[in-house]
Amino acid sequence: MNLKLSKDLKGCKQPTSLKYNFRLTLKTPANFDWGFFILWNNIQSSKKYFFLKFAIWSYFYREAIDDKNHVFGINHSKFENLKDINGKAIAQDKSYHIYNTFIDFHSFCNVFADRTTDGNGIQDLRKIGQKIVHAAAFSAPPTNLGKNIAEGSFFKNGEITLEFKGISVVNDTQCSLIGIDSGESSFKMIINLTPDIEIVTIGSSHYKGDIYKNISSNWVQKVAFDEIVVCETIMPMPPNEINSVVERNILILNVSEEQFFD
Repeated sequence: MNLKLSKDLKGCKQPTSLKYNFRLTLKTPANFDWGFFILWNNIQSSKKYFFLKFAIWSYFYREAIDDKNHVFGINHSKFENLKDINGKAIAQDKSYHIYNTFIDFHSFCNVFADRTTDGNGIQDLRKIGQKIVHAAAFSAPPTNLGKNIAEGSFFKNGEITLEFKGISVVNDTQCSLIGIDSGESSFKMIINLTPDIEIVTIGSSHYKGDIYKNISSNWVQKVAFDEIVVCETIMPMPPNEINSVVERNILILNVSEEQFFD
């Protein structure tokens, strides 16, 4: 299975938007339901697809958080000290958004699009127009925000709902069209610049979108959603307080091998 992830990041204080494209390929051993995800860095296509300089690396998907404190098996350290293709360092807040795109990918394709063990999941949607509150609603999922993020940082989900909107067609296959609405989520991030200096960001986010899931194979074919993030950052130095609004637009596509390397 090959997938492309693309994302636009628009900040209200930025005159331009940032756009980048990640390419993940899934290698599945015969005795596992899920396998290794490999992030490809196509140097030949870097100017066309994304501005980040990533080495090729892989991770093994796992539910929730593992014994190494990796959420979904993703090593957060890979997203620290990121640079663009010109060698310029990526700001820490942008690096977090990049890491969070991978968390979003598994949240939509695995958490929301898969059955839940204790009910209140996608398996409970049986007729068009039906809506349920998902089992992850109001939860505070495990997070790993990196070594510079202090204890007390968190993300808490709002009232996450799933809605069976109807039937659609993606990649020439019939798909269930599932709408998702996060409700109002909240978060707090504490960044330690030095042992004596910290920056605190508090805020709220709301995302809505659609999941297209193949009726026959149960593989997700497409995910499209938008998120608005509103936050306030408090610093111990001028300007002391910064308010911001960020719009995130994420598209996940299940593509063929030919499309993947196009």
